[in-house]
Amino acid sequence: MHAPARAYDSANAARRILRAFGAADLAMLEAELEKSAGLLPATASLPPDEAERQELLEAVAQAMRGALTHVHRRLGGRLHAGEVHLALLRHLARTAPAPPA
Repeated sequence: MHAPARAYDSANAARRILRAFGAADLAMLEAELEKSAGLLPATASLPPDEAERQELLEAVAQAMRGALTHVHRRLGGRLHAGEVHLALLRHLARTAPAPPA
């Protein structure tokens, strides 16, 4: 039996990251990327489909955090997220989490 899904699911996290990226707000994007790492529950406590989405979200967020580090080291500039990362976030944003068992 799985624990109930938390309100902060992969779809909501993906939407928030996309919103921050679309707004070109690096501070908000950084905060949302950190939330995706710090607020998501352990995948073992989730239904398998949501655990897989959480793992995908974390991989994309980690890559984007790396890109943010580049931006900060150059003291400015633009954040370039790969089209693959943005496509994966859009997919996660459209994918509703499975209902709690």
